[in-house]
Amino acid sequence: MVNFANFFVEEKDNIYYYALSKTEFLLVNKFTGAWAVILGRSITFDKVQELVTAFDKLNYLKTKSFEIKRENFFNTKKGKSLTIIFPNCNLRCKYCYIKNSFSTNNFKVSPLKLLLFCKEFNFNKITFHGGEPLLYFDWIKKFVGLAEELNISFDYVIQTNATLFTPEIVEFFKEHNFSVGISLDGPRFVHDANRVFPDGSGSFDKVMRAVKLLKDHHVPFEVLVTMTDLFFEHSKEIITFLKKNNLNYSFNVPFLTKNFGGGEDLLSHLETFLIEYTDHYGFDSAIMNLHGFSSFFTPNVDPNNPDKAVLSDNCGAGINSLAVYSDGSLSFCPLLLTYPKLHFSSNTNFKRELLELRKPLDDRLLTLINPSYTHPFLPLHKNLCPARALIYSKNFNDDYLVPLYENLFLHFLKNIGHFYEDVHFVHKLSFQGLTIYALFK
Repeated sequence: MVNFANFFVEEKDNIYYYALSKTEFLLVNKFTGAWAVILGRSITFDKVQELVTAFDKLNYLKTKSFEIKRENFFNTKKGKSLTIIFPNCNLRCKYCYIKNSFSTNNFKVSPLKLLLFCKEFNFNKITFHGGEPLLYFDWIKKFVGLAEELNISFDYVIQTNATLFTPEIVEFFKEHNFSVGISLDGPRFVHDANRVFPDGSGSFDKVMRAVKLLKDHHVPFEVLVTMTDLFFEHSKEIITFLKKNNLNYSFNVPFLTKNFGGGEDLLSHLETFLIEYTDHYGFDSAIMNLHGFSSFFTPNVDPNNPDKAVLSDNCGAGINSLAVYSDGSLSFCPLLLTYPKLHFSSNTNFKRELLELRKPLDDRLLTLINPSYTHPFLPLHKNLCPARALIYSKNFNDDYLVPLYENLFLHFLKNIGHFYEDVHFVHKLSFQGLTIYALFK
């Protein structure tokens, strides 16, 4: 892994200066993570500093201080999302992290009770997840129908293994504007190696039948591809398969623990794949949708008023998102498997318990903005996944994808002339014979 400290030149006026080469400087504001790249022949620190002073389009780099924005579930102005976790699944995928906890129980919370809870706390997005949510299609239909009767509107999302699709189900998705995500790991020999029924048979044919149904009914969908050792062995064949079938896709990066066999090798394979993928396909939506990576391009700064940054924790767990389980218990996030849960109610204890459970995550932000914390990409650390970090190392800050994403970002920077058009946040400017890649025009 490459350390940005290897390129460090100086800190001045809250800006870190990095000489990435004899012709390329990277400038990063230490409060916001806002950056710019300066290219020119044999440029020096003094020349770059003069440019920052003279060129007003770089004013967004000059943030001098910050304030903390502390939101909670009860005062947030963000839209709220509820993930409904159904307890059973008809597959037994070999890499599933909850395969040993499936239950044949019904979803015990009634659609009406859950709808009233959503209305009371102003949820506007519902995600049906599992397990396999389509095992509970009748419950889903009742929930959506009651919402319409009560004039409560939601954005609906479903993540499904796509083995239970029928024309009726697909038309239901179309009628109610569902965002549909289906799990498909690639061609048959890859997909069926892991995504199997309890009898060991593969699910590929049923998923491809669902793909055809969705296309025939003109229902937009996205494919979620889980990265495994087999994925890295056959990544070129997998990407070719996805593109040949005109599938929009994103990557599901596996969760690791420090005692996970082959975990470090998997990370090495992941980094190699991402670099090779971007060289071939650029920084497309599959790369920019990697959880947290886009934070390199979305600093906490108002370009029209850069003097002060407002920092908030972009992990919405327990602020604008909750997950509900079949027994009525609530968690901040379905990935925080071992984190305490709340009771499904709206009494005074609910408010007190939720705020108390959220406090360790709030303290995580305070740790990151401590003056002794000098990492140049604060927004990256702030935006990455505390659940992933907690699973890996038992604390909220040690996300193992941070150094990998830094290397991927460095690859972007060192080839920025080739890649910048892939990322609509980045703009090419010129000033005094120098080429500037800036986050704002």
